[in-house]
Amino acid sequence: MNPNGSPQIFLYKGSTLHWRTSPLPWPSTPTTEKYNFVNNQDEISFSYSVDDPSIMTRVVLDSTGLIQKLVWDDGVHQWKEQWSAPKYRCEKYGRCGSYSKCSPDNINRFECMCLPGYEPKSHRDWDLRDVSNGCVRKHWELSVYGNGEGFVKVERLKLPDSSFNVAWIGMGTGSSECEQACLMNCSCTAFTTTNIDGKGTSCLAWFGELMDILEYTSEGSDLNVRVDAIELGNLLSSHFHKLLHFFLLSVFSFSFSEVSKEIQRLS
Repeated sequence: MNPNGSPQIFLYKGSTLHWRTSPLPWPSTPTTEKYNFVNNQDEISFSYSVDDPSIMTRVVLDSTGLIQKLVWDDGVHQWKEQWSAPKYRCEKYGRCGSYSKCSPDNINRFECMCLPGYEPKSHRDWDLRDVSNGCVRKHWELSVYGNGEGFVKVERLKLPDSSFNVAWIGMGTGSSECEQACLMNCSCTAFTTTNIDGKGTSCLAWFGELMDILEYTSEGSDLNVRVDAIELGNLLSSHFHKLLHFFLLSVFSFSFSEVSKEIQRLS
């Protein structure tokens, strides 16, 4: 476990960072297991327990770097895999470089995508599927401090590596307070709010590089990414046009339906 920033569990292959968990503490979910995370001046530790003592589980790590959680199936007398990682390319640390996200479900396109407001550092390398240089701001010459900037929410994510350049901005801090605190610091690149069991809502902010982000099909956390005024305006305009298109389509469908009913009534 790396205690820096917001603690995470890391897996190394030799000296190479291979995989990591999301930042702790994890949101509680209704399962048969209980997670216990301790983070104070005396210790930082993580453990889990099973509510039903008749259920046997174990966690193993094989020579390829695959970590598995197994559950004993008494019916067939076998250990069955309940969870494992890293199974996909997207789960390997830093697969798409900095300021990007990896989407394993992108079966019809490249799994790597830059975050809102960013573009590949080298378009040529990106087209060749070399993403080692990651992404950079589209409008690098435009200030993102006191210049009409804002945030874009990116949903269902494994949050970025929080082992460096991160800070908890007070317990009981809501989304709006967290956003204002981030806006007041020109180095703040993103923030998220999370609910910590028994302690309420807290805000976690990143002050620098955003690395190792994975996009899930469901669940996951929301990350608010700082973008410049041009990008924010473009995204808001795109959202407005989508809403307008949906509204006009709904009105047309309703009108067509009413006309059809009237024609049928007169026939």
